[in-house]
Amino acid sequence: MFLQRNTASQVFVIPGSLRLIADGSAVTTGTLTWVKDGTASASAGTLTHISDGCFKYAPTQGETDAKICGFILAGTLAVGVSGSVRTTNADPNDATRLGLTAMPNANAGAAGGLPTGDASGRVDVSKLDGQTVTAAAPVTFPASVGTSTYAGGDTAGTTTLLTRLPSAISLSAGAVTVGTNNDKTGYSLTVTPPTAATTAAAVWDELLAGHTTSGSAGGALTLVKDIAEGDEAIDDGQTPWESVVFKKGTLTELTRKVLRDVDGIGISSTGTVIGSAKDS
Repeated sequence: MFLQRNTASQVFVIPGSLRLIADGSAVTTGTLTWVKDGTASASAGTLTHISDGCFKYAPTQGETDAKICGFILAGTLAVGVSGSVRTTNADPNDATRLGLTAMPNANAGAAGGLPTGDASGRVDVSKLDGQTVTAAAPVTFPASVGTSTYAGGDTAGTTTLLTRLPSAISLSAGAVTVGTNNDKTGYSLTVTPPTAATTAAAVWDELLAGHTTSGSAGGALTLVKDIAEGDEAIDDGQTPWESVVFKKGTLTELTRKVLRDVDGIGISSTGTVIGSAKDS
């Protein structure tokens, strides 16, 4: 006999019956002592006489919260009755899993239930990790599947594949860290690069003040600007100007070319600009 552990509303019939010591007649009134894992105390449940000295008892939920429960039934001038009851977490009224929550709450072979096998011990599986499995005939896996190897080029030689993977691939929370990716097909930038027009506009709108290094394109443009504004010229004393003599070394080949391309300007061998510099 057993009871469900820590469960209320259970009733069991106490084996035996209360009988008077003197003549063996039935005793209809008794008291019960309840024992939980070896510790006795007055019962807290309901003791009921059935008939002819036989009793039934309904323990409280707390009284069933033990591995082994015991009972001692006594009556005035009667022979006592005692026994024990084993508790269990199983529920004999649960036809699917006997109340065992660690088991699937579905019939074997049904969705969510335990898989079933045929007479040869084979198990029918419709999905693996959520993926539908389709096979036209029985599938046989070779024994080598469990010990797949990879021949590496290092001193370790042939090593089980799964033990080699962690050193080759870095995984963290489902993300893969790649060292060098030689095939970037399908990759794209998360930020859209500027167009040619945008780049050109940014270059031509850039201030020359920060680009004056001698010999650079910015430096050359700055020099031409200074020439146009007269910053690099020396008046020869003639008014209006008939010619302008530039400071020694200011006329680079680029400057000479720019000035030569302007209508009416001539450049002497000494660096004198003649013609268009005239102020009308």
